[in-house]
Amino acid sequence: SDETGIRAFIGAESPLSTMRDCSVVTADYDLGDGLKGRVAIVGPRRMDYEKVVDNLRTLKAEMEKIENCINCRACTRKCPYELSTPELLKKNLADYRRVLAGEIKVQ
Repeated sequence: SDETGIRAFIGAESPLSTMRDCSVVTADYDLGDGLKGRVAIVGPRRMDYEKVVDNLRTLKAEMEKIENCINCRACTRKCPYELSTPELLKKNLADYRRVLAGEIKVQ
C-alpha cells in the first residue's frame, strides 16, 4: 500500500481464500462528501503489475474528476443525439453514491 490508495494482494496475501491462486490489485478513490469507492483488477499471480497499476491510477484519476465533468457541459453542445449528458451523469452519480452509502442494494 502507498499514499496513492493502490494495493496489491498476491496469492496467499489475498484476504479471500478462494483467490489464493490469483492476484488482486485495488485502487481507492474519493467521490467527495465522504464517499469513497474501490475498483479492483483480478488476474494471474504473474500479471504485468506495472501495467495494472498504471491502469488503476488512470481510472482512479478519472473517477475523482467526475464532479468537474458534470459541471463543464462541453458534451451538451457535441452530442449528436441532443441528450442532456450532464443531467444523465448527475443521476448516475447520485445513484452510485446511494449504492456506496448502502441505501441501495445491487444484486
